[in-house]
Amino acid sequence: MDSRSETITVRIRDVFGNIDEATDTNSAGYNIRPAFSSQSASVISDSTDARYGQVHVNYTILDEDTAEGVTIPGRIEPSFAYSTDNGSTWTDIATSSPSLVLESGTNGLQPIGATATVLGAYWDAKADIDGVYSNTAMIRITINDQEAIFSTATATTSAFVIDTTDPTITTARFDARTNALTFAFSDEGAFQYRFSEFANFTASSSSATNATDGQWIDANATAASSLTWTVATSSYPTIYVQVRDGSGNISQQSIVAPSAPSRIDFTDISKADLQLYKEFISWPVHGNVANSTFKHYLVERAADGITFDLLATQTTLLQAYYLDNEVASSTEYTYRIAVVDTDDDTSAYSPVLTDVPDGRGSSDSNAPLFTVAPSAPVVHSTWATITWETDEDADGIVSYNKVGDAAYGMTATEQGAGQTHSVTLSALVPDSDYVFKVASKDSNLNEGIDDNSGAGYTFHTTAGPYITQITGEGITDANALVSWHTNKTADTLVRYAVSQSFNGYKEVWGTSLPVGDASTTEDFIHTVPVTGLAAGTTYYYSVQSTDVQGNTTMDDNGGTYRTFRTTNDTFPPAISQVSTPIRTPNSVSVFWKTSEPATSQVRYGASSSTMNTYTPADATLSVYHSVNIGLDAGTALTPNTTYAFSVESRDGSGNAAVSTSTTFATTQEGEVRVVTIGGGASQSTPPEVKDTTAPTISNITIATTTAFGAIIEFDASEPSLGFLHYGKDAFTDTISHRDWTTHHKFTITGLKMGTEYKFEAEAIDKSANRMISESQTFKTKYLTQASPGLRTVEDVKQYEEEVEQTIESILPGVLPPFVEEPRITAITENTADISWKTNIKSYAVILYAKESEFDATRPNPYVGEISRTESKETDHQLTLVGLEPNTKYHFMVRSFSLPQVVGSSQDTTFTTKASRISARVINIKNTSFNVVWSTEDTASTIVEYKNVRTGEIQRKIENTLVKEHEILIDKLVPATAYEVTVFGYNEKGNLIEGGAPLTVSTVRDITAPKISNFKVDGALVPGRNDRVQTVITWVTDELSNSVIYYQEGAGQVKDGFANKEEQLDTYTNNHAIILSSLKPGTIYQMKIESTDSAGNKTTFGPRTVITPQKGESIFDVIFKNFEDTFKFLRGAGQ
Repeated sequence: MDSRSETITVRIRDVFGNIDEATDTNSAGYNIRPAFSSQSASVISDSTDARYGQVHVNYTILDEDTAEGVTIPGRIEPSFAYSTDNGSTWTDIATSSPSLVLESGTNGLQPIGATATVLGAYWDAKADIDGVYSNTAMIRITINDQEAIFSTATATTSAFVIDTTDPTITTARFDARTNALTFAFSDEGAFQYRFSEFANFTASSSSATNATDGQWIDANATAASSLTWTVATSSYPTIYVQVRDGSGNISQQSIVAPSAPSRIDFTDISKADLQLYKEFISWPVHGNVANSTFKHYLVERAADGITFDLLATQTTLLQAYYLDNEVASSTEYTYRIAVVDTDDDTSAYSPVLTDVPDGRGSSDSNAPLFTVAPSAPVVHSTWATITWETDEDADGIVSYNKVGDAAYGMTATEQGAGQTHSVTLSALVPDSDYVFKVASKDSNLNEGIDDNSGAGYTFHTTAGPYITQITGEGITDANALVSWHTNKTADTLVRYAVSQSFNGYKEVWGTSLPVGDASTTEDFIHTVPVTGLAAGTTYYYSVQSTDVQGNTTMDDNGGTYRTFRTTNDTFPPAISQVSTPIRTPNSVSVFWKTSEPATSQVRYGASSSTMNTYTPADATLSVYHSVNIGLDAGTALTPNTTYAFSVESRDGSGNAAVSTSTTFATTQEGEVRVVTIGGGASQSTPPEVKDTTAPTISNITIATTTAFGAIIEFDASEPSLGFLHYGKDAFTDTISHRDWTTHHKFTITGLKMGTEYKFEAEAIDKSANRMISESQTFKTKYLTQASPGLRTVEDVKQYEEEVEQTIESILPGVLPPFVEEPRITAITENTADISWKTNIKSYAVILYAKESEFDATRPNPYVGEISRTESKETDHQLTLVGLEPNTKYHFMVRSFSLPQVVGSSQDTTFTTKASRISARVINIKNTSFNVVWSTEDTASTIVEYKNVRTGEIQRKIENTLVKEHEILIDKLVPATAYEVTVFGYNEKGNLIEGGAPLTVSTVRDITAPKISNFKVDGALVPGRNDRVQTVITWVTDELSNSVIYYQEGAGQVKDGFANKEEQLDTYTNNHAIILSSLKPGTIYQMKIESTDSAGNKTTFGPRTVITPQKGESIFDVIFKNFEDTFKFLRGAGQ
């Protein structure tokens, strides 16, 4: 082996700094390091190379002892890194990356020998560092033979240019008026560009309209110019652009010019007698397509037919018209229109229009065409909706009659004009047949009539009750009474909402009574009281009645709904039960009740004429009111003083109520008076105090002690309030009774077991005379002491009950009530049921606020309150009403027996359900319809539709969150009823539901397609003189399939055509069939046929066609075929 030495030096130093070292030079006994002899990197610039634009790395290496290798003998593991700043920084190229491909080897290993081995790799730099340009790029190559020592070698290539930035297309636009293609491109260096009318740039000399189609054109750094480009069509002409640089980076763009307006219509509206001359011109509204969005119309005019001037620029898409006021009666004017899109591409000009202003003439003499036949997709017992479509804006009139009545004796007219028409027929008779026809008249009074070829169209009303005399009456600020009559007994339902979209509507059931004898009458009156309304608000409503057979009639005024408006609230709340139940020397609590939720405020002073002091206004709306006077800093009252006061409350509409003034008196120093509120008295005033003798206390008894509590009783010599003060070392706790009694019993809870407590009793009589007993002690028991004799297995159950009773004594006492965590048991979009339990009987209160109104920094963070104080309960349930849909609310429940001793829950939240959806079905056709609705919040769009005939259910989902929803339901069966249900989910995940399913019937299409633009193009098959390739094309006004019948000869076709070519599974408007087996110079008879999806068939022909023949004139072809067909030229001249 050719030895290549490697030297190893080992140096050792001890803690004293002594150094010893040894040097050894390798021999064949261990690995020799692999080595490079050359390396380079460059970008592949050959555009025909499959790796065009990639970096090719070449390196020549050798490993002298690779044959003796232990790990991968005969192979090497390469790795790579790149630098774009002349080697200052390096980034590894991942070996596993698909952008890196080795020229040879497998599994990341390449072959190597003891002598020079040439290897290589390809790196797709654009995949890793797109958008980079550097002329100081380098590649660092590392090779590894994976031996234990001297296993790697590294080399760096020279700098080269790397470019992964795409060329810039600054400008690329087309003006079809002049066929001018304007462009501006740029790049860091030389580049090429090309244009084509084909998306794949594969034009051939025979198919291309332009000679340079698809051909690369060289440029250096920049190219800005224009050229003439011919397009094959004026309907959205498209030009494809590509620009590529020397590194294979490509930018491309599609230039789509607007379609040229197909025509200009005019109406000469001049008044010659008044010397007023005007021309009104219009054209079809431009249709936007991908890459061509409307910017403006160009209106041009010439007074000589040659030189055109720009007359106006119309920037509104639907303003496809212009009124020319600047014209003279003696001049012939010529108009033309072009369209410019947002990319500044310009369409070809429209056909020109010429007219002399004289007050006469119009270009429109055609009646509207019915593109969708009339139908009655929505039919109820007393009303039906008729729909159809026309090819231009027009009005709509429906003439109709009940079968058996005078033909078309009734009419209904559409409001406004358009291409989609909908007219509602009302006051129809249930369970009856009707016949109708429609008419539409355009702005030039051209009228089209569709009466189904004289037979008329028909529908049958359902058999529901006949609804009449719908009224909304008895309207106040909060209530309304809706009533109507039916001809038979039926139930009574009103739906109402605050918007015409009918989102979040509510339902109210009412009653029905016969007018006269119930067994014979055909008149039933229905009434529905609608309550809880907002003042000064317009409400939209519909009525519905269903008879005993299940037939339903719903009247929503043809989808526009009837309305009533509530009055403004002008009535103040009624104030009652004003009292001052708690009075001290420096303060007083005032209580009162109102007939509706209202605010709270008290006005007071030394006399009724000087009541100039007000308490802060409490804006919380409530029917129960409590205001404290004298508790805030600087507002303390004077002891033993009489004050005059009145209370004031304002309802939600600002109506104020003020009570009559009355008085209260503060107590003497050290005296507190509590008066139980009861009955209906406006105020309770205690009698004059004359008693000065304190009650005596006796019979103090420690009745019971447990592990955690005790019961202590005592007697007083006169009715009094009882107090018990207790604690371990001091009297730190007090419990009391608010009942005037002579016997007092106190239950102390929450004590520690096995602990000694001291206590003293106190009694206060009605004259505030006070007596306190001497101090005594008691000691709580240990748990085993508390339940003696209950320690056997047989006594387990009784023992558990004893323990539970003992543990219960730990819980809070009756003041305040213990409030369990509240539960929300039911939620709708406007209500929420909340329930909770307390350990004692108490009153129920809920404070609540919307998330946006909740303020945790305020003493009372809530803005609303409801309560129930008629009776005390331990099980509480209240319903919050009038809530907003899809809204988060905070609430807290409270319970109390006395107003100043209140138990409360923690703040809790819930979210109301979202409003229900009111959807509509529009654009009903034979195989499709659209469903539209609105939601207050963005939500997904889901439609579930059921074929009533087959029961098949399908669903269509659009997950984009929007407020305005519209979804196309297509591929339906014509003349079939469908039940449609809509719903969705908002961004909070709340389900937004619709109301009852909609019923819609697809249209029965009875109109056959119309065929136009029949055309035959033929050419000899290249290389053959016996076959002609013939293309037959035609256009239909609706989607339909394609069939062509043909046979040779010009004679009459008796038993059907001999040949047929068909495309039955493809439905299109533009039809094309290629016949490749026709003979040159031959007469053929041809007939075309198209059938739409509803089975309506139309035919065109037969037509006679002569195929071309090379070397023969058309006269030769005709002469020969006539001779062959009629035989009358044979032997002529003989």
